[in-house]
Amino acid sequence: MLVAAVLSLSSALLAAPAATPPVTFVHRAPASGIAGAPLLIEGHILGASEVETALLYYRKAGADRFRHRELELVQGDHYRAVIPGPEVTAPAVEYYVVAVDFLQTQISAFASELHPASVPVTERAAETGADSDAAGPTPTPTPMPTPTPAVAPLEPGALVRDATAIASMGARTLADVLATFPGLEVTRDLSGFAHVAIRGVGGDGDVALLVDDQPVNDAYDGRALWDLPAGILHRVEVQIGPRRELAAADAVAGSVRVATGGAESQRMAIAAGTHASDRTSAAAHRRGSYAASAHGGLRFAPLVLSGFAAVNADDGTEATISRDAFSTASGRSQTPGPARDGGLSLFAGAGVSLSRLIPGTLDLLGRFAWEHRGAYVGRVDTYGPGGTIDAKLGLLQVRHALSFGDGRTLTTAVGLDAHQAERNYQLTPAGFAWGDRNGDGVPETFETGILETESHTTLAAFATVRTDLKLAAGHTLKAGVFATRRQTGSLAVRRNVDSAGAARGLGQIELGAPIAPLARNLAALQIADDWAVNSKTEVAVGLGAAYVSDLERFEASKLLSPHVGVSYRPSDAWRLKALYGSSVRPPTFAERTDKSATSLPSALAADRFVGNPHLNASARHQVEAGVEARTTAADVALEAAVSGWYARLAAAIASVAGSAATDPASQLARVDNRPPCDSFGADVEIRLALGGRSRVSLGGAWQRLREQSGAGRGTLLTTEPQLVGVLGLHVELPMVGGLDLIGRYGGERRNNARTVVERLRVYRLPAYTDITLAVRSPPLKDALRLGVAIHNLFDHDRRDPVPRPDLMPELLPREGFQILATVEVGAP
Repeated sequence: MLVAAVLSLSSALLAAPAATPPVTFVHRAPASGIAGAPLLIEGHILGASEVETALLYYRKAGADRFRHRELELVQGDHYRAVIPGPEVTAPAVEYYVVAVDFLQTQISAFASELHPASVPVTERAAETGADSDAAGPTPTPTPMPTPTPAVAPLEPGALVRDATAIASMGARTLADVLATFPGLEVTRDLSGFAHVAIRGVGGDGDVALLVDDQPVNDAYDGRALWDLPAGILHRVEVQIGPRRELAAADAVAGSVRVATGGAESQRMAIAAGTHASDRTSAAAHRRGSYAASAHGGLRFAPLVLSGFAAVNADDGTEATISRDAFSTASGRSQTPGPARDGGLSLFAGAGVSLSRLIPGTLDLLGRFAWEHRGAYVGRVDTYGPGGTIDAKLGLLQVRHALSFGDGRTLTTAVGLDAHQAERNYQLTPAGFAWGDRNGDGVPETFETGILETESHTTLAAFATVRTDLKLAAGHTLKAGVFATRRQTGSLAVRRNVDSAGAARGLGQIELGAPIAPLARNLAALQIADDWAVNSKTEVAVGLGAAYVSDLERFEASKLLSPHVGVSYRPSDAWRLKALYGSSVRPPTFAERTDKSATSLPSALAADRFVGNPHLNASARHQVEAGVEARTTAADVALEAAVSGWYARLAAAIASVAGSAATDPASQLARVDNRPPCDSFGADVEIRLALGGRSRVSLGGAWQRLREQSGAGRGTLLTTEPQLVGVLGLHVELPMVGGLDLIGRYGGERRNNARTVVERLRVYRLPAYTDITLAVRSPPLKDALRLGVAIHNLFDHDRRDPVPRPDLMPELLPREGFQILATVEVGAP
């Protein structure tokens, strides 16, 4: 019956003889408001039969971010909501309305984020009597003409998950949320670091992470904290392809923008559970998995205080590694054992918002993150259970937003971020013996194994100014400048072995002469023109320019990054789009300067890379075209989107085993700019609503990469799957609540066949299927929810690649079965 319904809807969609009626919020907008007094917004939604809920988005005059409230259904198609008094401040309040259909698609019903409606706000009249602190005289309402539904802002490749969806799916970390997007792949390396790839591009620094609009990638190696606790995530937005965010000016693949929980909602949640994987080692020490988070705020007009905190403690899955480099090559290793992916993390923050006493809104934000986890394996391809990874991150930001009315805003921000990292690696097992290396006739024995410690600190400061100018109805000009200075503090590598292999005390051997501090100045400029030509057509044109101070050369072709997009809606049921854009990424400090492998004994330095001071920036040019369609029939709604893309990645920065680039002094392979690479693929997403609040989504992504080299073209079967599918199911069950099922399929992966060495070290990762099942009760007494989430439901043995699959043929084990019980108080 369901198949027949889908086929029937598909036929109706293709024929589309009649357009779906537009959803419009018709109301009388308040002529003015009184500062500190609640502001009532009410009206009628035309096309309400297509609407599940309606949301009122509002912000204080000049604020940087909209807050939202659900419009209450009064009767029939009559809806209303109240903007809280503390949010009503002079000179104006801006708002717009969206309707949310049964597919959870947000449809513009009145105004838009780019072009909100504005209500002038005056200061409260002087007190004159007992009723002086009332809301004041009711302003005379002015009739508002029925608006033409605005074309949705053209945001190429923008994908969003809000707090409700994150809580419903039972996500543990930001990485869990990102894994629900078809175009993204999350993997882990030998050290336990998570990596996020967008359309096959996911090197350190290729994807920018912004937390509350502040860039947080480590200035030294470009790594980001992809394991942020999910409990404090208010919104996650992924931008695929060319950048639209100034703060992501040096990310070539895209950006992930995270908003943390604030004062607009109050929530506290705890979770407890354990791993129970069939691959768990008999020697495993089970401690369980725990998480706790809370966020909320207080309002003391004109101040708003907000804060959040989250802690995750996880013993992880212990999967046995039976063969590593030493046991495979020479039998000198003790029997390898379990590698654990668990750890402990903390993320906390606070904010102060001030308005009314000053023009606009002033925000002061502070954030702190700390993560400790065990290294999966050794530095390259040897089992080392003694490894640990520690990272600390501190963020401070001051921003000011000012609205001049009539769609004109000015936003400024300055901020600091400080990173401190210490990574301890066990390169060989305990008790490792290496023969006589110093000529004293006694074998070199390392009771704790050969150890290596890397540590670094970095500091970055940024400033940004951007403005939005409404030139006419549906026509906005945006301009912004972003500048940052990044520099390193201490950089150190210490070992208990010298370059000849002789034993030394840990800390006695350092990496040559002290490394001088590294610094980089980056400046970026962006101008964009968003123009709604009419109700059917929107055009977005922009130009970005960037300058990086510390490169030997920076080609003129990489200074400018244009983008252009056209969206055309021939009817309410169809939308066509075409996009082009480019982006640039300079090499990280580590890619240019890392020499940690040069002082290692040759037996331990194999397959490690050294930095290349001659690296140039990489550039990506992308073209995309797509079509979106939607239709409804009775209580069933169907929406589909298909897009195809082609990208040219020039001078990609990568470390490739067996490549021609070598370091003159050590003869080790260097990180290098690779030959141009062509990539192409297609994305598809289908969403189906079956009445009520039940919905199904199906997404898929397919990609291919081909590298142009002197020997001809070679197909790159990358470490990310070429074919990915994501299934999402949400069902509201009576007396039970919401049931969510998320299934992800990843196709077979193989190593990159770019060099002869890689062809000799062939590996294959079979296709994997990962299923998460979450059940969440309805609100009990309007505040309490209970839930259960099961991750990797069928305990699928998923693996990630390693540098030497011939020496570690079992590759790298990933998370197994885990069950967590949750208790929530409040709303996301």
